[in-house]
Amino acid sequence: MASRLLLKGTFILTLAAVFCRVLGLGNRMLLSRLIGAEGLGLFQMILPFYTLAAVLVTLGLPGAVVKSVSDRYAREDFYGMEKVRSLALRFIRPAALLGGLFLLLATFSPLAPLFPDQRIVMPLRLLSPALVCVAVASIYKGFFQGQQNMVPTAMAQAAEQVFRVSLGLLGVLLLLPYGLEYAVLGIVFGVTFGELAGLILVLYFYRIYRRGRGSPAPRSRPRYPFQVRRELTALALPLLVIRLSASLTFTIESFLIPTRLQAAGYGPAEATALLGELAGMALPLLFLPTVFIIPLSTNLVPSIAASASLGNRRRLKRLLSFALGSAFLIGLSGGALINLFSEPLTLILYGTASAAPLLVQMSLAAPFAYLQFVTTSILHGLGRPGIALANDLLGTFTCLFLIYTLTAHPDLGIRGAVLGFNAGFIVSALAGLLWTVRIYKKAS
Repeated sequence: MASRLLLKGTFILTLAAVFCRVLGLGNRMLLSRLIGAEGLGLFQMILPFYTLAAVLVTLGLPGAVVKSVSDRYAREDFYGMEKVRSLALRFIRPAALLGGLFLLLATFSPLAPLFPDQRIVMPLRLLSPALVCVAVASIYKGFFQGQQNMVPTAMAQAAEQVFRVSLGLLGVLLLLPYGLEYAVLGIVFGVTFGELAGLILVLYFYRIYRRGRGSPAPRSRPRYPFQVRRELTALALPLLVIRLSASLTFTIESFLIPTRLQAAGYGPAEATALLGELAGMALPLLFLPTVFIIPLSTNLVPSIAASASLGNRRRLKRLLSFALGSAFLIGLSGGALINLFSEPLTLILYGTASAAPLLVQMSLAAPFAYLQFVTTSILHGLGRPGIALANDLLGTFTCLFLIYTLTAHPDLGIRGAVLGFNAGFIVSALAGLLWTVRIYKKAS
């Protein structure tokens, strides 16, 4: 039953991920021709700030909700599941409102001149309302994922992408005559309305869920809300730091890479274009096969949490073997295909093969890039988010140190950033794998 649920949930999320990825690639094909590498570079500068703000306002709670709900769902504690959802929303709503307000005020404050390119200030202002939608929707998605019901998440992802792409391209076409800055504003317009569409859809699914189940009977446990609060806090803090680390790294990389390229002798526009080739072209293609990995990782958390909660060692072993083996095989095959067809892929998708050499170099670390998703989810499901955090920080420091050191070298340039990314993937994945094996053996 557990294997069937895992495969079913993974299949549903994979369909949604493939749909979203196809739309996303088509979107990038058109954008690369409409706004070029410089325009993609500008959008890649915006994304880290938005992602960082989204991580801060969600407080690590979506992952904590998945783990807490899955534990209670395995024991049929429906009252506890609702308590987890309501308490998480009580935390996240004011945080989302404050986060959106802070992002808006930051673009009008003395901090605005510190942004790497002033053309991203206006688009950032439009993203502030999207933070509220992202935060609230993430709790409902986590609530359903904890019950291994992936349909609401999959449908919300598809709706978000449809609105993001269609309205974003429409905005680019309408605003491009006014300049590149306004064209990027059109993309951001699509992102904001995409997040709103996702929120509306998950709220609709929750309304259907409550109609079918009704209100669960309360239990006579006076300190239960306090216990749930403490549990959510203990789970959320490491997850928040993990996501914060990833978002901060993304933000630092988008600032550090152009800066170090300029130190190597490149001009500002050329450095921005190279960032667009790496972060806007090569990296999306490298992570294209994660349409199979990310759904698996998402499903692993509730599956492993339920198996561990019930003490089912045999089922847990099967889940670990299947997940690790699948991730490594997809990584090997995906990396090989990307390596062999890097030039045709970049030509077809972007109309230029300038990013192909970067993609070839990054494909060598593909198995480790994918494996780190799975090991993080396994450790989260086992209730060890602190170890997952340590692994993530180790890979992050390795990556940033090498980017800072190597990218400024005139003989390496953007290839120094590639080496930093590859080393970070390898270190994080191997550390996660070693800890997974150690924890399982210790518990056996």
